[in-house]
Amino acid sequence: MLEGAEQAAAAYEEFTAAQTDGVGRARGGSVDPVAKKLLLRRFEQTRGVADRALFGLRAEAGDFQAWRESHQPFHWFAEFPNVWRRGGFDVIVGNPPYIKASDVRRKYRWQGFATDECPDIYAVCTERAAGLLNDAGRMAFIVKHSASFAKAFAPLRSVLEERNGAQWISSYAKRPDYLFAGSAQVRNSIICIARDSDRGLRVSRCRRWPSESRPHLFETQQYLGPQASLLRGGPWPQWPFIDDPDLQAVLDSLLATQARLSDSLCSQSGTSLRFKKDAQYALGIYIDEPPAYDAAGRLIPLPKTGALQFADQTVRDVAFAALASAWGYLWWAVYGDEFDVTRGVLCSFPVNAAALATGRAGPDLLGLAERLRDELPRHLKWQTNAGVRVGRYDLRDCTHITDKIDRLLADAWELTTEQLEAAWNLRDRLNFGQRD
Repeated sequence: MLEGAEQAAAAYEEFTAAQTDGVGRARGGSVDPVAKKLLLRRFEQTRGVADRALFGLRAEAGDFQAWRESHQPFHWFAEFPNVWRRGGFDVIVGNPPYIKASDVRRKYRWQGFATDECPDIYAVCTERAAGLLNDAGRMAFIVKHSASFAKAFAPLRSVLEERNGAQWISSYAKRPDYLFAGSAQVRNSIICIARDSDRGLRVSRCRRWPSESRPHLFETQQYLGPQASLLRGGPWPQWPFIDDPDLQAVLDSLLATQARLSDSLCSQSGTSLRFKKDAQYALGIYIDEPPAYDAAGRLIPLPKTGALQFADQTVRDVAFAALASAWGYLWWAVYGDEFDVTRGVLCSFPVNAAALATGRAGPDLLGLAERLRDELPRHLKWQTNAGVRVGRYDLRDCTHITDKIDRLLADAWELTTEQLEAAWNLRDRLNFGQRD
């Protein structure tokens, strides 16, 4: 089979050489039809051998010709034998389809990839493309941003890191603007690969930008080489959304010195801290839930909420203050998906609420938590959908309280004033000062 591909490559190069003047310019006159016919026959013979080999390797049942027509196998080494002869492609640029793997598997199956079980076929397409590069190859693929953080796409991240010298991963939100115009309103990551570089992994934050900034989006892109602690910082290994070295230094310090919030939780029913399961410019963290009403004006349970349980009310209140702080929001911005707020991301936050509650900053933190609890109902905003009115407390109107919490936490964690101000600056840049 490979011998046939080698022969096809040689025949192709002989054919193209006959059509040029030796420096790549086409000769005058028509293509030799006999030579072209022989070349196409050589390619078809190589395809046939490869198809039969694949049919046998996969232990396919049924008729070979029927399988061949339904699957239409494509063999890169047979279709591009001269590229294969040189070790692969120099450059690959693409935007693979975003389709659930379960939908495709109803009619077609694949095997032998590290990403076989990933839930979207963009993963196996990305792995395959990276495998087609030569040792000095370059690649750029636009994929969904779940490639950067989702647990289900960990095999994709692992195989790309293992097989490639350098990667630059930039990520993009979908509000206020998004990468694709039209129907593809998704959050994206762009994966760039250089096989022959030893520069390692570089990542960016999940960027938000207004439409007027689109012409300058890529020229202002910034990357950061994440420390090993940050790659393991979330609920599972992922590529963090971060490009700020000051924030990385803070998170690295906290991950090294602080217990996770999960260590302050109790497994039994206790006193609850509630959270809204989606966010954009601020987290929805509260002890007392905002109201919600159905189309008839009746009070209903607030939709899309979760709860964290604490055995002790003081520990809960300190956790409330910490998650409502700029540090809590930035943690979510680094390890969340830019929309959903999950229990796993909140619980992985490196804040030892139990120790803070009994430490020097405890009384002040508890006092500010009580003030914030009383203040939030004064900043109730409403969202209406299909007649259902859902209340939401806007933490951005409470920075006169949360900024004090930020400072207390910075002091407790022995952070510098410069690090605190850098955190505020990044929080404000993520927010644009907007209201949703």
